[in-house]
Amino acid sequence: MTNFAFYSSFAFTLFSAICFFLLARRRVKAKFASSTVFTAGTLFSGLVCGGLVLPGLVKLFRQFGATVSYGHGEVLIAALIFNFAFACLLVILGRIALNGKPINW
Repeated sequence: MTNFAFYSSFAFTLFSAICFFLLARRRVKAKFASSTVFTAGTLFSGLVCGGLVLPGLVKLFRQFGATVSYGHGEVLIAALIFNFAFACLLVILGRIALNGKPINW
């Protein structure tokens, strides 16, 4: 169950990045704001999902009676680091997609 909670935190990071991307794209097209909303929101959600979603899901699983353990605790640090790295990757890809111009043939 710890693996499920670990990979679910990545899914939450991806979902929040998609939501921030759609919000930022709408604002950029309306020339209301730049893509910094997407960058800040995605990086913050990467940290939040790594730091809160994993322990929250583990506590939820324990309440339902599942045997879940963190091992020696390295999964808590790995969740933060890997979710933040995943958010950085999503920011790079999203910034390319937000600021990209269509090809004129």
